[in-house]
Amino acid sequence: MAAPDRKQPPSLDRHLERQIFTTVDNVQYFVHPQRLGRVGNASKLRDIVPVTGLTLEQYQDESCISTLERFVVADDVYTTGFGHRIVTIDHQDPTVDAKAGADNKFPLHVVHGLILEDSEHPVRPGPYFLYNEGLHQAWRLYPDSLRAFNFGVFPKSLHKAENSAFGPVTALSQDGLHKAIAVPSRLYYSDPSPEKPLAGMRFVVDDFFPVEGVKTTLSSESWTSFYPPSSKTCHLIKHLIGLGAIMVGKTKVSQFGILHSAWVDVSSPKNPRADGYQEALGSSPGAGSALAGYKWIDCAVGIDTLGGFMETAEWYGLFALRLSSSGVLFAETDMPSMRLSAIAFMSRSLKSVQQAVEASISRIETALTHKNSSTPPTNIVYLGHRFSKPNLELSLHLANLVDIPTEEFDMETSWATRSPPKAPSQDPLHNYMEDCAWKAYCHDFGQRYYESMDDYAYKNPSAETRDLLRLYWDDAVESVW
Repeated sequence: MAAPDRKQPPSLDRHLERQIFTTVDNVQYFVHPQRLGRVGNASKLRDIVPVTGLTLEQYQDESCISTLERFVVADDVYTTGFGHRIVTIDHQDPTVDAKAGADNKFPLHVVHGLILEDSEHPVRPGPYFLYNEGLHQAWRLYPDSLRAFNFGVFPKSLHKAENSAFGPVTALSQDGLHKAIAVPSRLYYSDPSPEKPLAGMRFVVDDFFPVEGVKTTLSSESWTSFYPPSSKTCHLIKHLIGLGAIMVGKTKVSQFGILHSAWVDVSSPKNPRADGYQEALGSSPGAGSALAGYKWIDCAVGIDTLGGFMETAEWYGLFALRLSSSGVLFAETDMPSMRLSAIAFMSRSLKSVQQAVEASISRIETALTHKNSSTPPTNIVYLGHRFSKPNLELSLHLANLVDIPTEEFDMETSWATRSPPKAPSQDPLHNYMEDCAWKAYCHDFGQRYYESMDDYAYKNPSAETRDLLRLYWDDAVESVW
């Protein structure tokens, strides 16, 4: 008989084709469907059994119980209920005779050593579930009481998750009032490294980003009902997962990214700041609510257009950084305006935002460096009296320092003689510039969304949605020159 092909896709236990949820110490859990290995002498265990995976050395050490206690402190997923039964994750001998030490506070039972499904991906110490002889990761379910998420997600393949399809988590909270969001144990991930600088970082994404296997909603029922689940995951999310981060859900955005749009098709997220009844503002209020209210979320990734993402961060008391435009990261991302939109990151601490941004752009720095010209500037152009004094002084100082000439550029004079053909030349420049960016955004927005209306007629959209889209398009038509 031919040897089994070790490169086959990770197996899914046939009993876990449906999502299974359980409770340990009155905490809800999601049993991840991928079987990591087989535990031979667990066949008599008919229920879903919580276990702790330990190395044989950890189990035989006299401080074994202290190790389990450290797990409880270090990890929000692990509870003492996982510590009553041990699986030795690096030992396959069922006759192993080992003791946990004299300081046992409760009995420990070795089930069996683990026979891995994929020897290239060893199992790390932490909480797991045994079911039908298979070992499965334990993901804790948190209630989304702030209505921040459209839905939680999980990777169907734990190995090479950046290339995996995803599934929506279908669980509700124990009281049935809220959606439940699943997060994996932090013990499953090693410390950050140069190869995996974001190892273990839990992040959420605005519901603009396509994720293979789940829908992109744009907070619109009509859009959601017309389009099927995405067939691929956008480059940015693959990039972050490849760096070690874990995507746990898609958060609510203002409908189509329209700032301050009414919450018609989906319920508004709750802003937990102050009295808990503050407005949900900006274009990414779901991300703001999740970060401001849930300590189990580390970072959010979104799209900033005309300051919408940054407004959310300000309103929710969070830190955010917007990246410069990068076609590499924008690839396959559904942005309202490719010219005015940019990827942005948000977190509770500036350090976390900086870490995410630096890791995200590190892999493209080399390419960008090669594109930069090494030729020094030959002159400096500044905007005359409309240039702020500090910037003007800096420009003149720089020109003097490198000994190059300066040139003043008068925009108003240039506007009077060379304004766009359809622009009212009698209108002063500063009046025209007041809504120039807005008109450009409306133009891009109309190109992106309005032209799709004929394809699906929005399937009886609400009047609010239709009117907003037409308002943007009308502004766009008036602005084209």
